[in-house]
Amino acid sequence: MRASLLLSTILLLACGAAGAEGSRDFGDLVIHYSLMPTTALTPEVARSHAITRSRNRQLLTVSVLEKTPDGLGKPIAARIEASATNLNGQLRTISLREVREGGAIYYLGELRLTGEDTFDFELRVDARGGEPRVIRFRRQLFPD
Repeated sequence: MRASLLLSTILLLACGAAGAEGSRDFGDLVIHYSLMPTTALTPEVARSHAITRSRNRQLLTVSVLEKTPDGLGKPIAARIEASATNLNGQLRTISLREVREGGAIYYLGELRLTGEDTFDFELRVDARGGEPRVIRFRRQLFPD
């Protein structure tokens, strides 16, 4: 039940004003990512996944799907490195932890904010070897 509650929460919030989400198609893989304030999670969901609810924290979620003929995609494990650099050039490494629940595989990491800031994010995703897939995106983030 926890998996569906967390995934449902993330999907609902990522599609609404509370979150920022995206995906990138790499031919055989699709990588989904989202950012949301940790305060958007219920205390129960945050506690069950050891996420700190704070107005100064954002949750980064990443999942990797291998394309399948039915169009649903199959979750696969990956090695993911994540970082965020603010406009002053201050680099922050985001530690991601893998979560496996039911058939889902996703990666969670937290970014602490010290105030309103704009970050350039970089995700380096190594799934099945070869060259890592790189995703770069910019987000302006505010304490909740």
